[in-house]
Amino acid sequence: WLLVLLHVSVTREMISSAGAALLTSEYQKLVNDPNFARWRYGAQPLVEIPPDDGAVEGAPAAPNSLVIFSDFQCPRCRELHLIVRELLKRYPGRLRVAYHHFPLDPACNPHVRIIVHPLACRASKAAEAVRAAAGTDFFVQVLASEFDRGVKLLADNVLHPALPERAFRTVQRQAAASAAGLLESPDYLAERALKAALLPAGDPALREATPATISSLTLRDVEDYYRRVFRPDLTTIVVIGKVTPGEAKAVIEKHFGSWTAAGPKPEILLPPVPPNGPSSTAVPDQSRVQDKVSLVQTLGLTRANPDYYALELGNHVLGGAFYATRLYQSLREKSGLVYYVGSSFDVGQTRAIYAVNFACDPRNVSKARAIVERNLKSMQQAPVTSQELRQAKALLLREIPLSEASVESIAEALIYRATHELPLDEPTRAVHYYLELTAEQVQAAFARWIRPQDLVQVTEGPRPE
Repeated sequence: WLLVLLHVSVTREMISSAGAALLTSEYQKLVNDPNFARWRYGAQPLVEIPPDDGAVEGAPAAPNSLVIFSDFQCPRCRELHLIVRELLKRYPGRLRVAYHHFPLDPACNPHVRIIVHPLACRASKAAEAVRAAAGTDFFVQVLASEFDRGVKLLADNVLHPALPERAFRTVQRQAAASAAGLLESPDYLAERALKAALLPAGDPALREATPATISSLTLRDVEDYYRRVFRPDLTTIVVIGKVTPGEAKAVIEKHFGSWTAAGPKPEILLPPVPPNGPSSTAVPDQSRVQDKVSLVQTLGLTRANPDYYALELGNHVLGGAFYATRLYQSLREKSGLVYYVGSSFDVGQTRAIYAVNFACDPRNVSKARAIVERNLKSMQQAPVTSQELRQAKALLLREIPLSEASVESIAEALIYRATHELPLDEPTRAVHYYLELTAEQVQAAFARWIRPQDLVQVTEGPRPE
């Protein structure tokens, strides 16, 4: 078999889900009880669900499949999504996830009798419109004997895309109608509030699509954009399988050699942003009984900075490794203040953010934040213990070989390194970096980059106390 993956480097903003549901804390305790789950679902008949249906994430050939039925306005679905994203990151190549829409609104779901989430149908339709649209990744998987034919098919689709007027109008109407509901959703408003607090006025990431802007587009606009942006000097092609480098080069040049770029090369990197100041925003959501809290700040760090590895290692001590972290122990196990907590770094070529996310009752928001800040300061003021350091290193080193557990994950990783100007053997180098890091280096990195006093807080749900 051969896999050919083509990636065009285009900056895209993700469409957020809408966000809330009518769940009480007592009900949540009940449904989280394993005994309840065994009683409630043990007698239900088994149903065959096609794992390839729906929107799929993860490696196509992964040995484990997870099928999720979700509602864009369900807060627990959102928290599950965060956990699933972490699982996909931690076990690359071993898990594929298929998402199915199950909006709690009888307008589009005949299995629901009452309207629980009035915007769920609109959000689901918007997601489907986006999923149906062309993306920036193209791939083909063929038998080695059909390599030439497969690349010819791939090149024809990339160089001569089919953009029929009728399909464009249909998708345009769906996207415009769905955007109206999406722009009013609490989850979207919370995301907008977070960006407004973190980014300077006029930043490209603050742009948003509205029904008016979507409706004003013409097919000619889309065709012009495609010609301007989908171009060979922004493209990376990875070939993996039973083929020699010489054969691969000859076939790629045969079918893509005539592809030329016209006009100036677009700027695809977002500009660096200055450090943000502290702020707090509450986004009301009457359908929530718990608060979803995000504590975020911008960093002057880039992916090429050596401190990236020290921060990732420290985050696996602090909050990026589920149960075996300081934040989980402090906020969940010992105090019982939160239902979920996690932390992460998102580091790119020009900008980075650090985020701590948790969910709790409104009366516990201030208490939980104080504990988060105390833990961040502790990371800056003293080295982590030798046991914490060993455990974090073990977790990170285990993730590296798992990240190359499938052909698809290897191809995606090579694309990432190429587009982020990283060495192609970066995982091997990362092993040495992590092994050599000391507790003092982790402490110094947190002291250098993290600013507990400048955290932006966005709370979604009832007004926090």
